[in-house]
Amino acid sequence: MNGPSSLRTALVVACVALACAPPPTPPRHATTAAPPAADAAPPLGVYLPKERAAGSPYCLDPDGAALRRAVAHARWEPNERVSAPALAEDVRDLHDAMEKIYAGYPELLEDPGFDVERFFDGWEAGLRAAGPTVSFANGVVAPLVALRRAHRDNHLAPWGWNGRLARRPELAIAEYQARRHFTHEELASCAFADARPLPGTLRAARGIDASGLVDLATFSAQSTAEAIVARCGGADVRFERRRSSTTYAPSDAPVYAWRLVNDVAVIVVRRLFGPPADLATLRRLADDYPAHAAAKAIVFDFRGNGGGDDSYVHAWIDRAVRGRWRPPYFEIGIVGARKPCGDWNELVAAQLRDGRADLPDARAARDAYWKKAALVTPDSVQSVDLADETASAPSPYRGRVFVLADRTSGSSGESGPEMLRASIGATLVGERTAGYLEYGNIRPWVMPRTGIVWGLASKRNYYPEPCEGVGLAPTYYLAPELVDAPVEKLLPLLLALPAAARP
Repeated sequence: MNGPSSLRTALVVACVALACAPPPTPPRHATTAAPPAADAAPPLGVYLPKERAAGSPYCLDPDGAALRRAVAHARWEPNERVSAPALAEDVRDLHDAMEKIYAGYPELLEDPGFDVERFFDGWEAGLRAAGPTVSFANGVVAPLVALRRAHRDNHLAPWGWNGRLARRPELAIAEYQARRHFTHEELASCAFADARPLPGTLRAARGIDASGLVDLATFSAQSTAEAIVARCGGADVRFERRRSSTTYAPSDAPVYAWRLVNDVAVIVVRRLFGPPADLATLRRLADDYPAHAAAKAIVFDFRGNGGGDDSYVHAWIDRAVRGRWRPPYFEIGIVGARKPCGDWNELVAAQLRDGRADLPDARAARDAYWKKAALVTPDSVQSVDLADETASAPSPYRGRVFVLADRTSGSSGESGPEMLRASIGATLVGERTAGYLEYGNIRPWVMPRTGIVWGLASKRNYYPEPCEGVGLAPTYYLAPELVDAPVEKLLPLLLALPAAARP
């Protein structure tokens, strides 16, 4: 395998953590040996009995009343009260589940500055001492913020809390920019007294404003300061925190639509998930490729795209590209007996969220799922090298391709643009994306007593530069006042850019 030694270490540790060959361990939770409270017994109706899931304890029960209540709750608010004894038991179960189905657990184990056992034992003990109830803010959010300060995974949160947590001052990451030309030597000499750039983010860049191309220096830092002053090349340079004014598309806007503007195909992909009707609309993205390909240039608009399933973008690439292309990361993922439960849980949760779990076609989809799922192999972790992708489009696209993305483009709303850049040489324009890329294939896990639904990553992506919380760096930055501009206004600026090299 090619790659840094830290990746090889992570793969070895992951195999141990996720039960490839579990070593002997001392008794768990020695500091929280108090018996569970009477009201802490797990209710029926969240997970299927093990005998119906080939021995796995983590497959959701689509007919369970407790699961349906949990999904309907949608998002917990800070002041809501929750049973502290029940939450204590759920925290213990969360820890056990993360050991087996969370692809980020190896990093928690190998971090010399973070004792994961002590963290979860302390969380549980604090809840047992909290009395009969605790607020969601104190019982869940505060411990999670402490965990996220040690372990940056923007997806690791209860449902509805990803964005809220990312904006908290203790966790917020902002980009800072100075509009001037810097030589490599000047940038290398920059000294920061306060907030320091995150590794790999300090760089010279190009931006676009109404007048054309401008020179920038840019970096990202975990800070909420309005400005950061650095000493670069013997002079003080003031880096201003970057702002943008993105507005979201109305919820009734189609998930995918395209139009022709002056012989340029403008393809808008607002999100990559939804009920069956939306998924059928997303499948048209690839089906419409022949019409897109007739245009002299293509602009993909991913601004405000919060993610979902990037396979719809991949299907378009298969129509537009001929030859090999390489994704820019290694990955590890949960495979074996636990993986099908994660995929099953995503199917069940989507059906319940959309209110269609009891429809005949939904039940048929679940029956079909079990016929093809094989829960027969032991838990394990697979490693995937920087494998080439191969596309064999009969009519590959030869024109220019641009992708618009902004700070609210997240998860598959980032990986979709990234795949277009890697496969067809698309020019990424806008600003750094949301930073939900290093952990993927998020699967729901439900605390069985309290009904709090978590998203746990089943895949870990290793990039050559930091992405989590930082996002993808665009090829060209748009001035903040242009980030939300209509494509018609941006087209002259885009078409004036130097042509990008094809992969």
